[in-house]
Amino acid sequence: MDVLYSIWNAIVGFLSQFTYDVRIACIFTAISAFLIVSASIGLSRIFIDVKLQREYMILLSEYRSLLNEAKRTGDPKIISKVKKRKSMVEHMGSKVSLQNLKMMIVSMVVFILMFNLLMLAFQSRPAAVVTLYAYGKSTTLPFYIWYMICSLTAGRILFKIFGLEATGQPRSST
Repeated sequence: MDVLYSIWNAIVGFLSQFTYDVRIACIFTAISAFLIVSASIGLSRIFIDVKLQREYMILLSEYRSLLNEAKRTGDPKIISKVKKRKSMVEHMGSKVSLQNLKMMIVSMVVFILMFNLLMLAFQSRPAAVVTLYAYGKSTTLPFYIWYMICSLTAGRILFKIFGLEATGQPRSST
C-alpha cells in the first residue's frame, strides 16, 4: 500500500509543476479535459457494441409502433405480435443496459481517479483568469470550474468529430 501511495504522490508532484503559472495551468487543464473525454469515448468503443445498440433501437421503435397500433385497433393478431416481441425487446434491452452500466462504472472510475489527481495537483491555485474588458476586472477561476468548461467544450467537439450523440451513442443513419 505504501508503494501505491508513493506512486500517487509522485504523479501528483509531477502534475503540480504545471499548475504554478496560471497561463500554463489554463492550457494544462484544457489538455487534461480533452484527454479524459477522449479516454471516455475510447472506452465506450470497447465496452459498447454499437451494432447491438442500433438493433435494439430499431426493435424498440418497431415494438412501440406495433403497441400503439394494437392499443388503437384492438386487433388480436397485432396484440399477439406485441406479446411475442415484448420478450425480445426486454432481453435485448437488458443486454444493452448491462453494457451501458459497465461503461458508466468504468468511466466514473477513470474520471474520479484523474479528477482527484488533478485536484490534488492544483490544490487551491487558480486554473484560469478571465478578464471582462467591459468592466476592466480580472476574475480567477478555480480548477473544477475551468475543467468543467473545458470538458464540456472538448466533449462537444469530439462528439461532433466522431458522430456521436450526447449519450455517447452513434447517430442513426436515418
